[in-house]
This record gives sequence, C-alpha cells and structure tokens, in this order.
Amino acid sequence: MTATATLSGDAEAGTPRAAGPCFEVYDTEFEAVLGRPVAAVVDAGGVLMYLWRPDRAQVASVGVATDKARTAALYRRPSKDFEDQAAHGRPSALHLAQAVPLQGGVPVVHHGHVIAAVGVSGASSAAEDNELAMLAADAAAAAARASERDARVGHAAVPAAAR
Repeated sequence: MTATATLSGDAEAGTPRAAGPCFEVYDTEFEAVLGRPVAAVVDAGGVLMYLWRPDRAQVASVGVATDKARTAALYRRPSKDFEDQAAHGRPSALHLAQAVPLQGGVPVVHHGHVIAAVGVSGASSAAEDNELAMLAADAAAAAARASERDARVGHAAVPAAAR
C-alpha cells in the first residue's frame, strides 16, 4: 500500500482555509487498511486551522486529533514524546497542561521554527496515527519550502503535482 499525504494552507493569514482541501490522503485500499482517521491542523499557538473527517469516522477522533496537534504545537515536539515519558517512569507527563500523551501529533517545522502541527486519530493503530501525522507534517514543511522558493523566483505557489 502506498499512501501520499499533502498539506497546504495559508499560515500567514492565521485563519482556516475556507476553500480547497488542506489534508488529503489518497489510496484505493486506504480505508480498508487504516480505518477512518481524522486529521487536525493547528497553528503554532495550537488554534485549530483545519479539520479533515471522513464519512463514518468516529466522532471522538475529532477532539483527540485536535488535542494531539495542539500538544505538538504548544510543546514544540511530537506528542509521542509524552507517551514515551509516561510509559518509561515519568507519570508526571500525564499532568502537563494541555499535553496529551498519545502519539499522533507532530509539529510542522520550517527554518527551525514550529509553524503548525498535525494530529491524527482513528487509524487502525496508534503507530499508524503517528505515521500519517509525520507524512502530513513532512508534506506541510515541503509545501512551505516550495512556496518560499516560488516567491523568490516570482512564481505563484503551485502544487508539486501540477508543475
């Protein structure tokens, strides 16, 4: 199975994108293999910018994905770090303000700064939540680099697939 994630948005605007998909995962066997994951994108301050929820996804995944993304943005690290700390003898990691100790939240880093974060919940396992979040965060960072490069050479930002 091959899953491709793309993430785009207007981080400078500071508001959710009203038109066009912000997070898309394409694969013919996707739902059968990974379930129905929900993806949330937050800005660097943890404010929800975009939510992607497939039909028939469990409703609880909306809040969990958002919390994972918020954790990654506010603490500037993957939410998995807190899960690992709690599992390896640091139970105080369970009580940090607004930190969700569940893997699946990954910061989007551009020029060494967290510009957003992605959280995923509802895939068939926690490891798959984390893998999808990492794919999306990597795609978002690549989109930010491409947008910056295009701006330097005077081109409008165009998705890589359209180039």
